Order: sequence, then C-alpha cells, then structure tokens
Amino acid sequence: MQVSDRLVTAGGRDHDAVSNKTVIYRAKDALVSIGYSGVAYVGDMPMDEWIAGTLWGGLPPRGADGVRPAKSLGFAPVTRDIGQAVAHLEQAIGGLGSAAIEAHGLYLTIAGWQENRNGMRPVVIEIERRAGVTTIRRSPRRFPKGQEFRVHSIGARVSAEAAQAHFASLRTARGLCCTIEDVETRLAAIIRETSTGSPGVGANLLSVRLPRPDLGWSMCRFLPAELHAVRIEAAQGSMVTDVAHCPWIVGPSVLYPPGVEVGETVLGLGGLPFVIVGAAPRAGLRGLSSSIRRPPPAGRPRR
Repeated sequence: MQVSDRLVTAGGRDHDAVSNKTVIYRAKDALVSIGYSGVAYVGDMPMDEWIAGTLWGGLPPRGADGVRPAKSLGFAPVTRDIGQAVAHLEQAIGGLGSAAIEAHGLYLTIAGWQENRNGMRPVVIEIERRAGVTTIRRSPRRFPKGQEFRVHSIGARVSAEAAQAHFASLRTARGLCCTIEDVETRLAAIIRETSTGSPGVGANLLSVRLPRPDLGWSMCRFLPAELHAVRIEAAQGSMVTDVAHCPWIVGPSVLYPPGVEVGETVLGLGGLPFVIVGAAPRAGLRGLSSSIRRPPPAGRPRR
C-alpha cells in the first residue's frame, strides 16, 4: 500500500498540484509502486516522467499537441527483472547532475511483490541521492516474525510515535488486525495531518493498493480533499464532470501517462490486472481517459 500527496512547491508557493509522485512498474518478475521525494524535475521533465521513461527504455511518446504524453500499447523497448531495473535506475540517478539535485536530493521507495520459486515475496528498496552520493537499501528477503508490518516514509518527516498512534486501535493481543482499507485510511490521515503544518505537503492524495497478486487485483484510487472537475466541449454543447487522477503506469506492453479518469479502466500488466478507479460516470458520459499537461519548472515558459 502506498499513499502519496500530489503537490510540488517552488519558492514556498504551489507549483504543480497534479504531480502524483508515483510510478507503477511491472518488471518481468515483480509488480511495484515507486514513490519519490526531493527534486521535482530533470531539466524540463517532471521527475515521475523521467522515472517512467528510464524504466520504459526511452522518451515517452507525445500526443497530437506535441506536449501531453500519449498512451502506448506496444511492446516496451526494454524489459527487465526487478534487480536489473533497480540497478539501471540507481545508475541513472547517480549520473544526474544539477544544482537542484544537489540542493534538494532525490529519494525513492520501491515497494511491491517479487516472484520467486516459492511464490511471491514482499520487496522494499530505497534509493537515495544526497550530497553527490547515491546509496541503496534493500529489505531482508524474509521479515522477522512479528515485524511483518512496516511503514516507510519519505519527504516530510513523520515521527514513529505519530505513525504508531494512528495504528494503535488496530492492535490486538494477537498482533495487528486490519484490512487494506484500514491501512489506506490511516496513511491518508497521517499525510493530511502533516499537510496542515507543512506547506510543501498537499491534502489531495493518490492511493496504490498492491495486495499479493493471488489475493486480489491491484489498483490506484484518487483521494481528493475537494472535488476535481473538467469541462468537456463538444459540438452538442459542453459538460462539466468530476474526475479522478492516475499515475504513470509502465508495463511490458503498456505505457500509461498520468491523466484524468471517469469510470474504471483495467490494464493487463504482464498477466496481472491493474485497475484505475476513475470518478463515477454521470448521465451522458460512460467513461473518460485523457493525459494532462504538466507545468514546466519554475521560471520556465509554459509550452
């Protein structure tokens, strides 16, 4: 389970309010969610787009306007297992050079499920670029008994005591007893509490659920603090409808950019279904999926 805010700030002001800070990646042997914090751009490219393109094996294609990323349903230029993908990402991050990266750092948490001879095992990998040095930490292959539930955080600091307080009501004499919905609710509450005292943290959130693949389908859900809507213009007139947002999704035969969504979309990621939960359809509109324009770095002209 990953829950992230969607706000990028620059100079203490809101800059990109639709930055999901999340990439879903299907490797040959794993399905993971990648969250990041720190520097928001590589040159003019948003960091989540740079991560997606690095894993995909090339620059994401553009739509008819030459600006918005386009969906691609062809085979990826490169497919890797999770070990190869992490090594490639670590090398690419280590090769980045800019004053922004040195000033703000770059922090990635990669979490999900990896296939092995005995089925599926949880995997957590953290990559950190700070002060010109790139380091990597991996979770143990087997979590010690009684420590199977773990919370990792990047970005704004959350104390262990504050996190534990949110989960205290779920603890029983037999250990932690909760559903995936319970965890999502509490992680969202932690971020929103943090956002009240930290102007760099937003209250509109994106949730990614990655249950063990044999126990259920993975999905992403938009958790807005207020409704988000778009206006659709057509020859018959215009319509305003609520929308949800989705992150970059990279699979062996699909590259799906962040966009606005109405209705549910099911993608096949190397044999594993992934559900994008859009806003509820309304009368006259059964579904909508459209990539979005992202703002350039602060101080650069908008294309």
